[in-house]
Amino acid sequence: MLESWASLLAASTTSARVATLGSRGVRAGEIVRSHATGSVLAVSRYAVVRLWLMDRPGSLGRIATRIGELGGDLVGIDILERDGARVVDELTVELPAGYAPDDLVVALSELPGVEVEDLRHLVSRVPYGGRDPLEAAVLLARARSTNELAAMLAQGVCTAFACEWCTLLDTGGDKVTSLAVIGSPPSATWLDTFVTGAHGGLSLSTPDSGPVGPRDVAWAVLGSSPLVLVTGRDGPPFRGRERDQLQQLCRVADARWNDLLRTAVNDSAPSSPGHSP
Repeated sequence: MLESWASLLAASTTSARVATLGSRGVRAGEIVRSHATGSVLAVSRYAVVRLWLMDRPGSLGRIATRIGELGGDLVGIDILERDGARVVDELTVELPAGYAPDDLVVALSELPGVEVEDLRHLVSRVPYGGRDPLEAAVLLARARSTNELAAMLAQGVCTAFACEWCTLLDTGGDKVTSLAVIGSPPSATWLDTFVTGAHGGLSLSTPDSGPVGPRDVAWAVLGSSPLVLVTGRDGPPFRGRERDQLQQLCRVADARWNDLLRTAVNDSAPSSPGHSP
């Protein structure tokens, strides 16, 4: 199941990251490609653009107008974060025939107050921002063992949040151990230090990162167990909505984990007298 899921993702999605300038903005047109095979521009029908804009009436309307002027169609809007002054939106744009997604970045970056953070290409479908976490939750509910659940959770997080690596850690012993690993996470020493700092509410990166740790790393606990999930990506920083979704997904995993443990205990318990085994 995991292999077919990963194959579907690889076939339907390629990614491109816009090089960052400072802590938030970009230089228009500077695209760093990753996870791409073949000619991205030749097959892309939709582009997903993550951008910063002023949180005031009319800001989004100007972006929609600009997209329309280019012959594109704004088919999806996902609000990732707001701080009262600025907002991070993720827009899905249907591109006109022959139009390069890179040119869309340049055109939007020319608008006052707009900074493009990330650009992704999708080839065949309109994405729905909440679908992948929901699909991951469905798979978790079907897990038949704790080992399968751990693997599904790590793979599901990587798929849903476009992460390069993910690991589920058991922090209940004298030493932190990994129950499932996808990709190439940092060393065990780094992960142990990160989890210790995260539990203490400490930032392990720059002051701009806040108390959640580095902007390209997210973590969540499975509340009723000593399990901690840590994941990272080289793309855009994790935003508030994504971190909330990660917490919710881990709550689903925690509930299923406990169900599986109870089932294992009941199955191993001796039969009551007078009842056949």
